[in-house]
Amino acid sequence: MCRRFSDGRTTGFVATELQADEIRSFTGGKTRPTWVFAAIEVWSRLWTSTVVGRRSYRNTLALVRDVASRMTFVTGPLIVTDGFKFYGTAIRRIFGPAALYVQVIKTRRHDRLVRIDRRAVIGAAWRFDEALTHSEDSSTVNTSFIERLNLTIRQSSAYLSRRTLSHARATDTLDGHLELLRCYYSFVRPASGAEVRTRDADARDAGGPRHAAADPSGHLRVRAARCLVAERRAGVR
Repeated sequence: MCRRFSDGRTTGFVATELQADEIRSFTGGKTRPTWVFAAIEVWSRLWTSTVVGRRSYRNTLALVRDVASRMTFVTGPLIVTDGFKFYGTAIRRIFGPAALYVQVIKTRRHDRLVRIDRRAVIGAAWRFDEALTHSEDSSTVNTSFIERLNLTIRQSSAYLSRRTLSHARATDTLDGHLELLRCYYSFVRPASGAEVRTRDADARDAGGPRHAAADPSGHLRVRAARCLVAERRAGVR
């Protein structure tokens, strides 16, 4: 039910900046690692897609294809991921040269971040500069928004908590649980993407960049759906 609800409303949004990443977990036992692929649209903080399974090209392609099938193409989005090798092939296959794709590779030593490398994979350097100039959220290429979503997912799911033995018994169980969480995250929780942006803007100096209004074809539709669900829930109560 949650999957049908999310699939019916997570469509038609204009994606200007996308981030994707994976979470490592287990299903059935410690000998069966399972990965949770997730993607977020940075402007609206919309959790667009999730794929659960092996860390393979097939699942990477499924995630990228699902995001592309839901969004409305206006201009090529800025896409940022970690250094996983299959992202580049999948993004090039689905988006072609229209996309701007860059990898952020972090090197850690003794659990401390010691180096960050940014590698442009698709797109010329001037296009990245232009995209960041017009970005409402990012001054540099980063993966902070998807990493924040990953933390939210871990904290909200007992199956994925690092300090629990209650891992899912099957991939389908974990997948269904995440669909319920995605529905709540995108449409029910109090803070919408626009409210997060407003709060961030208020914290900056008065001379900081202003946030543009949401376009009616995309983000307003998502925010309206959130309000509708909240009103229905209030009516039930």
